[in-house]
Amino acid sequence: MKCTACDAEWSERQVVLSRVCEENRNEKAVVVCTCPACGVRSEIQPGADELRAWAILAKGTALQAQARFQEALGCFDHILSVNPQSAMAWYNKGCILGNLRRFPEAVECYDRAVAVDPQYAEAWHNKACALRGLERDEEALECFNRALEISSQHARIWTSKGNLLLSTGRHQEALRCYDRALAMDPKSAAAWLGKGCALAQSGRLKDALACYDRALSFKPDYPEAWTCKGNALRAGGQVLGALECYDRALAINPVDSAAQQNRRGLLAKLSRTQ
Repeated sequence: MKCTACDAEWSERQVVLSRVCEENRNEKAVVVCTCPACGVRSEIQPGADELRAWAILAKGTALQAQARFQEALGCFDHILSVNPQSAMAWYNKGCILGNLRRFPEAVECYDRAVAVDPQYAEAWHNKACALRGLERDEEALECFNRALEISSQHARIWTSKGNLLLSTGRHQEALRCYDRALAMDPKSAAAWLGKGCALAQSGRLKDALACYDRALSFKPDYPEAWTCKGNALRAGGQVLGALECYDRALAINPVDSAAQQNRRGLLAKLSRTQ
């Protein structure tokens, strides 16, 4: 499809099924498209085949949100059997496979998505996350950078890149990524958590604790933030505060292995000193 204002091509990602209504007992669908080039919004009426495909795609996405992964996969596979050039179907299938930790298959799906739509920043981002699951960090970093070339104002991608840099010991580069993310989304709990971890690993415990508190102010039920705050308090000698944080993390997620392990270790250390 093309924009009527500037003749730019639309991808699936610019197409949203806006509403379906009854007119004289005939179903009428109105689709809203926002041109990525000029920003003009247009309404079109899709053909029957397009409408059916978008409806199945929407159903698959809804099932995916409910964690009904096998049913959702069936929807996306149906779309791809009819239209193997559906970048969104490949992308969503990749998301499900990533959730199921089937990372090699997820990477293949994201590759198919970006082959159809090279400007699909979210697909590049998720491919990077799947590559991280395969411990292919340098390739993942290349994909994060590709995603940011397309969409440099995407806070989630900056946070994910920061997490990768942090895991490889590149604390200062990670901090810059988290700061970029927070400049775009000051309420991002994930970015505040990442920044806190980078500061803690740099020995700046007081600043790290302030970041963990910011993360928890936006997301109080964030077990990873409670665990990391506990670690920072423990490193600063605040044993009781650390135990309280581990308990808070385990109250939210009783199988949080990091909180369990750190709590046991701290209790064992206390018992040896008594």
